[in-house]
Amino acid sequence: MTELIKISEHEGQKVVSARELHSFLEVTSRFNDWITNRLAEYGFEEGLEVTKILVTISGQKAFDYALTLDAAKELSMVERNEKGKAARRYFIECEKIAQSVPAIAVPQSLPEALRAYALEVETRMAVEAKLLEAQPKVDFFDTVTQSQDEWDMAKVAKVINVGIGRNTMFKILRQKQVLNSVNNPYQRYVSAGYFRMATTTWNDPLTGVPHVNAKTVVTQKGVDFIRRTLTA
Repeated sequence: MTELIKISEHEGQKVVSARELHSFLEVTSRFNDWITNRLAEYGFEEGLEVTKILVTISGQKAFDYALTLDAAKELSMVERNEKGKAARRYFIECEKIAQSVPAIAVPQSLPEALRAYALEVETRMAVEAKLLEAQPKVDFFDTVTQSQDEWDMAKVAKVINVGIGRNTMFKILRQKQVLNSVNNPYQRYVSAGYFRMATTTWNDPLTGVPHVNAKTVVTQKGVDFIRRTLTA
């Protein structure tokens, strides 16, 4: 697989340079403005999803950010262009390969080296086959998460299709402290843009008394957030 963006290790995590991602995505705004606005807008947590680091650029000290692959995928997706779509797919494939390739002991002899090489080739072929099989699902989530729609939780449970119903999804999201005891999202996830509280009003046809209904709707990026939360 061609390397689009360099992935390195930082404190035991696979990370991407925010500056390199900014360049690859061909963002027109200045890096400092772009990263500041994105971090504030999407509520990434310092030390968890992003880590501020000091780097040297053309002999000058400057700040960069080490982004987890999940954070890099999200930042790529919201650019809503072909570069963003390509970057997101690339990070998904890198994660799948990292999870699928087993650790191989250092060969101590030529026969061991040949067996190790054969195993690596077989593993790579199996991974590529899995990626081809999963591609329609990746295309589907590209379409879903880049749409402008907002969906209710019942529809999200069907769309994600991880073998659970709405009630089980509610239970897991409560356990992970995404939803509270009455299945409303905590404010931090609303502020991050994953959910919105939608209200509708109607008048009782008999009494004429107005009523207000409120329900949780999920944004396009919230669909992918819920999928990642359920499969983590």
